[in-house]
Amino acid sequence: MLIADMRHYLGKDLSFIKLPSPAARIRDYLGSIIAAVTLRNDWETDKETPISCRRRPDHKRCEGNIIAHFDEVESSAIKWFCPLCGDGGYIRGWEGTAWDKTMSR
Repeated sequence: MLIADMRHYLGKDLSFIKLPSPAARIRDYLGSIIAAVTLRNDWETDKETPISCRRRPDHKRCEGNIIAHFDEVESSAIKWFCPLCGDGGYIRGWEGTAWDKTMSR
């Protein structure tokens, strides 16, 4: 389980900063999950995103799509997981970032 605070991947003003490639890939992956969740209308019940799972069990790409939604207990956290391989986690600190699309709905 990956628990991430997006502010750790950004500058003090929430701007993008240069990161080592592995960290930048995680930042961008989690950012795409944030955008997918925050772009949805509140009435949408389908929590599957078009985002492919990042895991490669046994060196083969997982074929699952990420399920993501606002956490039921902590509404400022986004909970995500792959129903096929079980990869998942929580994303915090996403509000006000470039991926936060709540204002554009």
